[in-house]
Order: sequence, then C-alpha cells, then structure tokens
Amino acid sequence: MSNQYNNRKKLDLDEKIAIIVAFGVIGSILAWVLLKDNQLINATLFSPSPQTTSSVEPVTNPELEVSPVEQPSRRMPTKERKTVVIAPPVVVTELTPQPTPLPSVIVTELTPQPIPLPDEPSVIVPEPTPEPEVVFVDVAQDYWAYPFIMALAEEGIFKDLRGGNFRPNDSVPRGEYAEILNEAIRLTSTETAIDFKDVDEESEAKEAIDLAVGEKFLKGYPGEIFEPNQPISKMQVLLSLVSGLELQPSGDPETILADNYQDWQEIPEYARSAIAAATESGLVINYPDLKILNPNGEATRAQVAAMIHQALVVLEQQSPVESEYIVNPEVNQ
Repeated sequence: MSNQYNNRKKLDLDEKIAIIVAFGVIGSILAWVLLKDNQLINATLFSPSPQTTSSVEPVTNPELEVSPVEQPSRRMPTKERKTVVIAPPVVVTELTPQPTPLPSVIVTELTPQPIPLPDEPSVIVPEPTPEPEVVFVDVAQDYWAYPFIMALAEEGIFKDLRGGNFRPNDSVPRGEYAEILNEAIRLTSTETAIDFKDVDEESEAKEAIDLAVGEKFLKGYPGEIFEPNQPISKMQVLLSLVSGLELQPSGDPETILADNYQDWQEIPEYARSAIAAATESGLVINYPDLKILNPNGEATRAQVAAMIHQALVVLEQQSPVESEYIVNPEVNQ
C-alpha cells in the first residue's frame, strides 16, 4: 500500500503554484458574491426614507441648463462604506423675459413739395454781330461836321459809304436827298403818290421820293417834274425840313433874318418865313462864317448831314451836339 503512494508522481513546483492560484480565484469569486448579496440587504434595510421635494415646476429655458447631480453608486463595499449626501433640490427661478427695447423711430411730418415741371428748353438767341466801327477816311475828328456825320452813321444813315469815303464836300441830288431823309426820319406816307414824269418806276429813289412828297418834306415843279438829279440847295433843304416838321417863326421873319445873317436879302420872299422858323429851331448851320447863310448855294453832303441831324434833335430822336457853327438867335442878339 505504501508502495502505491510512493509510486505516485510527486507534484512539481509549477503545479503547486497553479493549484494555489486556482483556489485563490475561486475564493475571490465566492467572497465577491457574498459581499454583493450583503450590500443589497444593507441598502434595503438602512437606506433613508425618501424626502419630500419642493413642488417646483421645472422651467424649460433654453438658456439655462441644469446639470444632473451625479448620485454615488449604492453598491459600496462594506469595508469602505461612505456616507451618501443627498444634495438639496435646485430651485430654478423662472426668469421673466424682458422685452428688448426697439430703437425709437422719429417720424417727421413731411410737407408735400410741389413737383417742379420740367423746364422748357431754353432758346439760345445768338448775340447780334457787333457792327464794325464806322470810319470815314476823309472825315477827320477835327472836321467841323464830324459829330453830325458820325451820329447819323452810327444809326445806319449813309450806310452805303461805311468804311469808305464820305465825300463831305460833294453835292447831293434831290433824289438821293429823298433817300437820306427817308433813312433818317422813317417816312410812312399814305398819300397817293404823284406820278412824276422824270422819275423812273424802276429807280431806287422812286419809293423815297413818293414818301417825301407824301409827307410834305419835298415838292415837285410845275408839270409833274421832280428833277431827281438836280443838286439840292441849302435853302431847299431848310424849306423841306420846316415843311415836314410844320415849324413856324415866333416873330417877324425879316427881323429874325436880319439879326442873324448878313446875306438875308438873298432869300426869296416866299421862303423868308420858313428860313426864320428854321433859324429859331436851330436847323441852320453856317460854316465857315456863322453870319453867312448862302441860301442859294448847293448843299454839300456835310451840310445835309448836319441839318438832318438838327431836325432829329427837334424830333427828340438825337441828342444835341456842341458846335460853334449852329446858328442860335438868342446868343447872336
């Protein structure tokens, strides 16, 4: 019998260790089971009664989130039993949402404004081309008739001679005088024209002659003759202006003439009253001698310009000019 036990193989060291480990594992499992059951019993018997929580309704607020309180595990080893502290309930105060103030809007009362109508397209009126300065190469500024000639030339009279020679000493035909007179006084006669035999219907002076005769500035000769090419005399110019302007002397004609002219007796009797009226009205201009009228001499272009200018002064269509050759009865007496 003892031989049988001796014949069994003896356990080596590794096998002994394996057996010890196996028993240790089995013991550990058994201890864990026992401890687990004991913990469950203790938790049931000794757990505190549930406390009444305050009736606070949870408020769902996306902005406030309450983190849950982590409760300690009730399965605690008996050897390391810990006191479980129940945290007081968290009271969540419901927040009353406050309205966000909107920016104040200031309403300004608008006064209705009239809608402006579109402006009419402005009409651009071209500025008139300035007339070139009148210059007569044969009329110097110190010439006796210069102020009279230039005053008329600036008004467009004698325009056919602008920029050229005025020819101040030339005589003036009756037909041309009618044209100058018409340009200066702007004759507008409605009288029936006289059909002068020596005035061509195609003549440039025809209309001016008809107007001058119709306005009683000129007369023809007997037999329906006008003599358009005859040089006009100084006396005829004065008679023409006095007749057209309807001037009358204020006193005795011969007295007026005798007081102002040394050659007054050369004036025909039919013309003395008219020449006296012309003298008082300032129409007479004597150059170079203020006392010499020379009534029957041919009137020069310069003399015609001066006498027509004085007629326009009477009509208040020209301003007076200063000249030592204008006959002034009040000064001469």
